[in-house]
Amino acid sequence: MTDEIAISGIKISPPALALQLRTDSATSDLTPRLCRLLTIARVNIAFMTAIGQAPHTYTLCCIDPDQREKVTHMVDQDAQLKASITYGSVLGLLTLYPHRGSLQLLGLAVQALSDAGIAIYGLASSIAALTVAIDFSRLEEAAALLAERFDLPRNPPPVQPGITVRQEKRIR
Repeated sequence: MTDEIAISGIKISPPALALQLRTDSATSDLTPRLCRLLTIARVNIAFMTAIGQAPHTYTLCCIDPDQREKVTHMVDQDAQLKASITYGSVLGLLTLYPHRGSLQLLGLAVQALSDAGIAIYGLASSIAALTVAIDFSRLEEAAALLAERFDLPRNPPPVQPGITVRQEKRIR
C-alpha cells in the first residue's frame, strides 16, 4: 500500500556501533565530555540523539565499529564515562528525505516499522531529513518496506554511501 506522501529518496548507512550514555543525579550531563573525547580521538559521530533533561539524560551516539577499540581505551581513562557508557549493538541509519516537516510521514514511517517488528533505537529530524536508528541486520528490509509505503521517484534504489571519511591526524 502506497501512501500519497512523496519523498525524494531513502538513504541507508554503513554499520554503526551504538554507544549508550546514561546520566543521573549522581553525575552531571556527560554528553559534552563524550563529544570532546570523540573529537580528540578524531572519531566521526554518524548519529547522535538525546532525551531527558539534565541530570537525567539518555544519549545514543553511533560511531564506526572499527573505532571501538580506540574509543574504549579513551573512555576507560574517565571513571564517570566508563561507568555511564554501554556499548550497544550494531545499528543502521535509515534516512527519508525530504520530509518537509510532515508529522504524517513521521507517524506512518514509525507505524510501518513497528508493524514489521523493527525496533527503533533512536530518531532524529532536521529541516530536510528524518533519520531512524534500527538494527543493521534489518536495514535493507526496512528500506524496502518504506520504499513500498511512500511515493518515491520511479525505481530509486536506497542510496548507499560509496565512500567513508575518517579523520586522521596530519603530520607536518
